[in-house]
Amino acid sequence: MISSIKKINLSDFTKKSELLVFPLFSKQAWPKSLNDLDKANSKLIQKISKRQDFSGKSGESVSVQLNNGALQLLLLGMGEQENSSESWFQAGGNVTKTAQSLKTKVNTFVVPEDSSIKSFYDVCLGIHLGSYKFDQYKKDATKPSPQSWQIAT
Repeated sequence: MISSIKKINLSDFTKKSELLVFPLFSKQAWPKSLNDLDKANSKLIQKISKRQDFSGKSGESVSVQLNNGALQLLLLGMGEQENSSESWFQAGGNVTKTAQSLKTKVNTFVVPEDSSIKSFYDVCLGIHLGSYKFDQYKKDATKPSPQSWQIAT
């Protein structure tokens, strides 16, 4: 269940977020905001992504814990940029499942500044549909805790 989705600037990113998702296309340079975060964490993100051979292919992901485990960073492979509409939709759904498994409540998905409004829409739709759970006929249906999503640029 989603409690809210809102758009923020990455500079307004609050320390309350428990999951920070950076989608990366294959053969794409890292955005400045990710490089800055990496420098602030002694290049830990770069070291782990190289160790796990992350290249941005569709379906790849690398998870890094920062701030003594208070923040989970997820690098999400998006594949080739030409397939971006479907990629954004799938990314939204996939990160919702990841957030549910991590039991995070406040999550931030970083969309590059040069992305189209359609990319924002596709991510939000993927997040919304990814959070859906049909449990009407389950006897012991436990309701997941509400999640809040921030879409940052």
